[in-house]
Amino acid sequence: MAYDPAYQLSAEQLKSLIEDSPFFSRFNYDLSLSNDAGLVTRLPFSDHLIGNAIIKAIHGGVVASFLENTAWLEVSARLGEEVSLRPFTTTNDYLRPTEDHDLFARAQVVKWGKRSVSVVATAWQKNSDKPVSQASCHFLISAKS
Repeated sequence: MAYDPAYQLSAEQLKSLIEDSPFFSRFNYDLSLSNDAGLVTRLPFSDHLIGNAIIKAIHGGVVASFLENTAWLEVSARLGEEVSLRPFTTTNDYLRPTEDHDLFARAQVVKWGKRSVSVVATAWQKNSDKPVSQASCHFLISAKS
């Protein structure tokens, strides 16, 4: 499968994907897509996301799934609707504690293969120069049946 750097899906098509998913709906995911900034996802802060009530930190599992799903959306946006993606490895690095603020993420494809793709996703809160977590995600690519 050849890599096409242009986005195959529009922001509206991606929003339709997340609106149809109970998982994305539960967490109120939002996204924006532009030629300049690329795909940026947002997870609005909510008390039900807190994993450590003392410091009001977002639960690490929420951060990890947010990053994996951001990576999945980035690849889906570039490959279009004709392919299916299955994660086979995700590694998360927690760089600093989260706070009680919205969480943002961006993903970048680092390697395209015929059957797999490797993506790095980075999350931040107030300042994109101070990431709170980073994930390395690997997906199997197959044609939808």
